[in-house]
Amino acid sequence: MCGIIGIYSRDGIDVDIIKKMNDMIKHRGPDDEGYFILTENLQSIHAVGKDSPLFGKFDAIESIKGKAKVALANRRLSIIDVSEKGHQPLFFENFALVLNGEIYNYREIRRELEDKGYNFYGDSDTEVALKAIAEYGFDEALKKFIGMFAVLVYDKAKNTLYGARDRFGIKPLFYYNDEENFYFASEIKGFLPVVELKPNKERMAEYLLFERKISEKTFFDGIKQILPASYFILSKDGLKIEKYWNPRYESTLNAGNNEVEKYVKAWKEKFAESVSLHLRSDVPLGFEVSGGIDSTSLVSISKEMLEKSVVKERGFDLKNIKLFNVKIKENMKIDESSIAEKFAEYLGLKDNLIEISVSPQDFLSELEKIIYFEEEPPEGLSPILHWFLSKEASKHVKVLLNGQGGDELLGGYHAYIPLYIKEVLRKKGVISAIKETWKLRYYIFDKAKYALKVYIGKRESLGMSLLGKDLKMHNSRDSISILNEALYKDLTGGRLAEILRVEDRNSMAHSIEIRVPYINHILAEFTLSMPEDLKIRNGYTKWIHRKAMEGLVPKDILWSKKKLGFQAPEYEWLILLKKNFIEVLSNSELVKDGFLKADAVRGLIKNVEKEKIDRELSRFYWRVFLLEVWYRTFFKHKPQF
Repeated sequence: MCGIIGIYSRDGIDVDIIKKMNDMIKHRGPDDEGYFILTENLQSIHAVGKDSPLFGKFDAIESIKGKAKVALANRRLSIIDVSEKGHQPLFFENFALVLNGEIYNYREIRRELEDKGYNFYGDSDTEVALKAIAEYGFDEALKKFIGMFAVLVYDKAKNTLYGARDRFGIKPLFYYNDEENFYFASEIKGFLPVVELKPNKERMAEYLLFERKISEKTFFDGIKQILPASYFILSKDGLKIEKYWNPRYESTLNAGNNEVEKYVKAWKEKFAESVSLHLRSDVPLGFEVSGGIDSTSLVSISKEMLEKSVVKERGFDLKNIKLFNVKIKENMKIDESSIAEKFAEYLGLKDNLIEISVSPQDFLSELEKIIYFEEEPPEGLSPILHWFLSKEASKHVKVLLNGQGGDELLGGYHAYIPLYIKEVLRKKGVISAIKETWKLRYYIFDKAKYALKVYIGKRESLGMSLLGKDLKMHNSRDSISILNEALYKDLTGGRLAEILRVEDRNSMAHSIEIRVPYINHILAEFTLSMPEDLKIRNGYTKWIHRKAMEGLVPKDILWSKKKLGFQAPEYEWLILLKKNFIEVLSNSELVKDGFLKADAVRGLIKNVEKEKIDRELSRFYWRVFLLEVWYRTFFKHKPQF
């Protein structure tokens, strides 16, 4: 796990700029600091910074003067092969490479390469990735990788820079180009030494209108992201971007009776394979655990593998496993700490459970710092809870696994229910649709009030009323007709992209790695190919997962219809912090600069002052507040943490 920087320049750029950019993302990798520099006279230099254990063995980056035509830089968080042999950049033949993330199946690829005659210097996944690229070519090597990664590779023989992101965009990669140079970085703050950031008005408007469509755009004008499952080729002829993975989904509604058991068995096997790969580590591991089936299934199957010696990892031992849970006091209806405690006791891991209590005062005291590291305003307050979990976990472990992606993979969100019923109605008729609706009544009634307000446009109308003349009004929602299509959209860029973005920044701000075993392209391809009624069945979401985990997870968790996860009590906190909300928005910089309408903001303030707020729409109020804090953080206060 690392942070990476890349520069490809037409006329050359001062070497000290590369160092400054890399320093901006030091938190992503405090264990090592390395550089590749191609000078104006085409000399290749391997340099290191003072944070590297190799300092003194190679040129110091501060001693390199002049300009660079190409540069790669790395900040390393050592997870696999923590020795000096895992140092980056890595070099082989004409290639120099920096990689952020993990290639989980590196051992299998390594054996394949060894059979072809390759020798290996160390035991890192990065060295395997580099030699796989040399053997198979860049795009073909990407297709072999199972993992989360962003990678930059320079081929000196072709004077070409290659780069890519993993299939789901778990690891970030941004770029900015002016007339002379292309810059790449793991985080937007990496560009601060070379560009003055400006707000992207269109993204700001989309945020307030709850639009979620993924694109190259970020909240900052001119700063773009390489999209998930995409790679680029950059040469003197310019930048070319291509996709290397595009999963298919099926529109089959029903599984045959004789197929169900086979699907359950196959799904469990593929899930177990993914978990096994994600447990590979040379440092201690921990797990985020809530009261839901995704995180509890992950911990349960991991423990079973350890006990049966299916996995033997240096960082994975029952004695040093840590479980982390967030405790919420203001609204016990959404607090799952008691369930997490019972689950830990059920597994015999009660002493390994660490609970993190988060108060509204905690949230407020660190909000500007959180926004600075997250770089874009979060969708609501719940992602902020993950900040405090990462902060505490970093005191105990270097790697955290969690259950993110299970809902997008298996239809776990309430919003998927109408699509499924619609498909039943279309293919099986009114009577069948009514029966399915009745079976799923818990999920439907649980969110009915909120869904109705969204459906009639109350949330959107609030957003539209706020937009000032300087914000573009934009609507680009996709029309989705079937469940598997919705899962495909969310897995490849929808709601999952926002979750992954926030978790990456929160964890890396505390120099900790997050792994997500449910987000595995082999598992996703198999699940998207399954009939829809294996995901929603007999009145349950994620049915096949529940069935596959029988005997591993307690029944009261496994077959519970209650869905929480790490949720913040947004309505309660809005009331508790109303003075702060009013104070901040009464002096709104967004209003002063013409982004929001003053009268509409005053209306929100009055509603909060009188506590006349729709509980179901409290997140909208927080979005306005978070956007204001984001704007101040990057364009008014400009703090350095």
